Amino acid sequence: MPTSLTDSNAKRINDATFITADDLTSVMHNLTEEQRSQLSLPEVEEAVSIIAKMVPAGNVPGLIASGLARLRGKKLTNTDVRRDVNLLMHGMHQMFDHAVYNVFFETPARILWGYQHLRKLTGTAPEDAFPEGTWQFYAEYALREDTARHANETHGFATTLRDENIVLSDADRASAWIMAAIDTLHWYPRLLENEWRERVYIRELQALHDDEAHVQKFADVYKQWLAVLPYRLGNDLKPNEDYPAYRRRKFDNWIFAITDEMGRRDKQTWLKRIQVHKKDKLDAYIEQMSIRSTLQPEQYNETRVPKPLHNLYIAIIKDDHYYMLPISQDGTTTPVTQAFVRESMHVLYKNPATSSPLSLASLAQVKRNQWDDINKSLSATARDELALLALCPIVINLNLQERRLPLVQIRQSERGLGNHALTIFDAGETMVFDQSHIYFDGTWGVALAEIMTNMASQWAQTIADTPFTQSKQVKRPYTLRVNFSQASTKKVAGLPTVTDEATAENIHVDVAQVANLRKLFKQRSKNLRLTVNDLLVLYRAIHALMYHAPDLLREEVGDLQRKKATREVADIALEALKAREIPPAILIPVDASRREPFERVHPMTFTVPLLELHLLERHYNVMQALRAHERGQTGGSDFVKLQQEYLASLAGFGQVMAHAKNIATQGETASVGSIKLLAHLPNNLQHFLNGIPGRFEMLNDIIKGREVFSNVGRVSDESTLTRFITAKDDNEQKSLAWGVLTDADDTMVVTLRDFRPHVVALSQVGRRDIAERITQHYLNTYVDGFNTFVGDLYRITDAS
Repeated sequence: MPTSLTDSNAKRINDATFITADDLTSVMHNLTEEQRSQLSLPEVEEAVSIIAKMVPAGNVPGLIASGLARLRGKKLTNTDVRRDVNLLMHGMHQMFDHAVYNVFFETPARILWGYQHLRKLTGTAPEDAFPEGTWQFYAEYALREDTARHANETHGFATTLRDENIVLSDADRASAWIMAAIDTLHWYPRLLENEWRERVYIRELQALHDDEAHVQKFADVYKQWLAVLPYRLGNDLKPNEDYPAYRRRKFDNWIFAITDEMGRRDKQTWLKRIQVHKKDKLDAYIEQMSIRSTLQPEQYNETRVPKPLHNLYIAIIKDDHYYMLPISQDGTTTPVTQAFVRESMHVLYKNPATSSPLSLASLAQVKRNQWDDINKSLSATARDELALLALCPIVINLNLQERRLPLVQIRQSERGLGNHALTIFDAGETMVFDQSHIYFDGTWGVALAEIMTNMASQWAQTIADTPFTQSKQVKRPYTLRVNFSQASTKKVAGLPTVTDEATAENIHVDVAQVANLRKLFKQRSKNLRLTVNDLLVLYRAIHALMYHAPDLLREEVGDLQRKKATREVADIALEALKAREIPPAILIPVDASRREPFERVHPMTFTVPLLELHLLERHYNVMQALRAHERGQTGGSDFVKLQQEYLASLAGFGQVMAHAKNIATQGETASVGSIKLLAHLPNNLQHFLNGIPGRFEMLNDIIKGREVFSNVGRVSDESTLTRFITAKDDNEQKSLAWGVLTDADDTMVVTLRDFRPHVVALSQVGRRDIAERITQHYLNTYVDGFNTFVGDLYRITDAS
């Protein structure tokens, strides 16, 4: 796939840009002054030129602008917005062939950027376009493929069984997890309400006054809540109290204890604000985040289709079959009983289905916009059977997975069709949760995994204490029966699939050394406020520039290069073994839910300013001076000056990161490219473009991100989370996805998903083993280098 413009492609893009600009200019000139924004015509022409370059979609932008102008003053619906965005995407597809579109225009961020600017150009309010937030809208366009799922792992269930001497049969073990899934679906609105209440109550408390004393007093109150937040039922449980009710009571007791000292007027104001938000936004948030739905794939996006509670099932994968178990009794909203689930599972284990085996893993890898072709190739009976999976928000794979495998490999086992929210895999010692990013962000995903693990553990104890009796009335759960014809199998095999990936994991970050360094930083200067993630991101940029592949890997690739059949593949692999010339643009997900729960995430694209702050040069020089200083050699006298300059640069980097995260938290991110773009425009137009809410500009940032770096932080002391992998959006230009989790034992687990071109190339010639070694070595050198870097920083900072 080309990565730069050929003369032919450049001409086509220039022609498309001209056509778009010409048509849009004509439309804007024909609008009345009232229908246009407040810009002058020269400023309109400047804005049109920028939009045409970003979204060269022929006459479609003009068509949409004309429609928006006529609707000025009216609120658009989700359907209207989706129609317009799909029109823009279709227009782009019409102007370019698939290859050009994929390389230069694939990300929906560019489309959404253009759409927001069209709204601003016609004087309509951009913030009204996405009532569920820009991230929700973006996720349904750009995080829909199988690789756009993240996964995490817990050990709590097996640990509880071992520690409490609970012995369960395989059928009862499965029953405990099915009951946890059933409870989750029945409780889900209340689980979401707790999440909403905790964020909004704390946010409104913090925003009650803006004086410095109030701000300082409540600055860390959310962090304080996280330290005591219960993920399981405690010994102070009241009769008939389930987990959502228990958590709500614990939060209310905690927050009202904090607010007891507030004055009556302040407390009334605080509660009144909460009630206003609850009336306006709570129900919409629960509807937005609910997993009681299925994903319906369209050409450009996924549509969430709600499903009634009384009609939902749990899908169960056992051996080579898919089974479906209802979660409610006889079409009601009353949960099925533990006895019913246990009896059903005992029947299943004793008398498994004997129909033809069913594997859907290949279908899960097909690109989502190909589902119309898949359905056309299936018989009516096969379509009807597969459609039943749309009633299963949770899929549980009971086939025992190999715990030592990377999470990426575990999650690629049988996992349904990809139209559901959550798949749970049994890995014996652990359970793995594979989650759609359309429904889950990283922090909510790991939280729910911990909650469900504790629920299953409690059910295990209940089941162990309850004698089992088998009735003859309960039958084996419904078995899906799908027969694929040779023609449909051949058709599916020829459809585009998601990008292949290699994966690696590493647990050797010296967490204690990092903690000691940060403590020393604080002692040295109040300005040295680098977080753990700041240090990880900083060294990622250094590592990209300093990476050196070992001779053994180079020799293996060299062997391929000497063979004519694999020479081209070897050339692609050699690119992966090179260091980068500039730091990568890294996409960092920033939690937006504390500011506004429905916003979910504000992605921040960040390029470490290594060159601007002279960090590499200063690190090398100060280390040379430090060694000379320690040995009493010439040059050691320069150490103090070099040390001060370097630490000041590090403090500057920390301030840049803190400022960028603060802006992202407020939803006001802006990329360096956008800033440069604004620098060459007239002042009035700069003000116009810069004034567009940053939560829309952030989508443009995603265009420039080439890596994802997602750190869910250190879990609570009682947590049983062990590993985490982050998702990759559907943009094929995203090359690496870094996931970081620090468990309760202070082991930092770093995972890397590698989507660089050499992975596919090497797999196609039967040398995937080389691709895996390249990825593992890349991660290992990052971790080893990070430990050395942190050690150097400690020595530099500690030296007098």
